[in-house]
Amino acid sequence: MESRFTAFLKQRNGIFAEAAATQEALDQWYKARINREPDFSDLTKLEGLLAARRRNLELLMKLDGDVLSQLVAFRTCARGCAS
Repeated sequence: MESRFTAFLKQRNGIFAEAAATQEALDQWYKARINREPDFSDLTKLEGLLAARRRNLELLMKLDGDVLSQLVAFRTCARGCAS
């Protein structure tokens, strides 16, 4: 059975991999449109990419919040258990 920390690292790595792929797609989208105005289809694609990036950032923020809560709980227990 994997530890909570191992599960956290796997989840974090998965989110980061998806975020990196989304960022690469965004960079390519912007690079392809440097010399031309985007059409409606282009803007629809951009909207999807930006939504995916936002979703990834929200997942990372939630994961960070969960880890911080666990760290506070561990510290609180350690202080209480040491008394």
